[in-house]
Amino acid sequence: GDALGLLILTPAAWSLADRWKRRREPLDLGRKLKGLAMIAATAIAGHWAFSFSPNDLGAMPITPFVAMPVIAFAGARLGIRVAAWSGVALAIVSIAGTLGGAGPYSGGSEVATALKLQEYLTITVFSALALAALVSETREQQAHAQASEEALREANEALERRVAERTADLVVANAELERLAVSDGLTGTFNRRHFMQAADRELDRARRYSRPLSLILWDLDHFKQVNDSYGHQIGDAVLCAAVHRARSVLRDTDVLARYGGEEFIVLLPETSIDSAIATAERIRVLLSSEPLTTAKGPVKMSASFGVTTLDRGDRNLQPLIERADQALYRAKGEGRDRVRLQA
Repeated sequence: GDALGLLILTPAAWSLADRWKRRREPLDLGRKLKGLAMIAATAIAGHWAFSFSPNDLGAMPITPFVAMPVIAFAGARLGIRVAAWSGVALAIVSIAGTLGGAGPYSGGSEVATALKLQEYLTITVFSALALAALVSETREQQAHAQASEEALREANEALERRVAERTADLVVANAELERLAVSDGLTGTFNRRHFMQAADRELDRARRYSRPLSLILWDLDHFKQVNDSYGHQIGDAVLCAAVHRARSVLRDTDVLARYGGEEFIVLLPETSIDSAIATAERIRVLLSSEPLTTAKGPVKMSASFGVTTLDRGDRNLQPLIERADQALYRAKGEGRDRVRLQA
């Protein structure tokens, strides 16, 4: 009996010690009231089962295990602490009732009564404690699994964000690489290789559908003197300014590229020879309209232009470039800063 009492009281005492350690934690009043209600319900059920006299039980047999569902529900619902104190309450009322001569275990010898009561309390209380422990462990495992799942979800989201960021960075890097692959590093125009590829496509389309196509080859006048007089930094600024002014005249469909050092080439799809000459003239006027203001003073700009158009016999771009180059050479020979046509 002493051992059983210790076993029943130990979980209750442990719950008090555990609560004392966590005394600074906020108290859940609602859960506290539910626990007290379940302890009271267990005591009431035990008192009712152990309040009948042996004579009454003969006419109306009452099993003391009617309290077992109450204490089991208390442990499963509210944990080991409530199950332990419900067990203490049940032990108190069952022992008190039995000592008062009531309940199903009274009326026999003292030894038989004590053994039956101990057996009853062992089965009832420790079954409730075991169930409470099992439910508590299950809930902890569920909470741990939920926490692990939440951590895994957050890790996946972080990984997805990182992958998205890296993908975006990769897209930007690829776009920059593609731009560098087709552009001239100084002026930002297309480079010669990309121009030849784009020009071949436009040439095939123009020949297939019998559409006009023109070409302008132009060269900055006396550019070497600019470099020698002002330095290469000013020369680079002149190249960039010339491209900027030329772009303001050209259409989005026109292809402007740096063909050589100070030499540029323009492909004009859907453009007749007269329109190509007019475009070259507008570029020429705009280049020479006003000097470029630099740190070393104003620098005068001008350019010579050679213009040609697609001929039926042209199978590739090379004949057009040769004719435009001849026209450019003639423009330089005639004094520069002018537009010449080579049919």
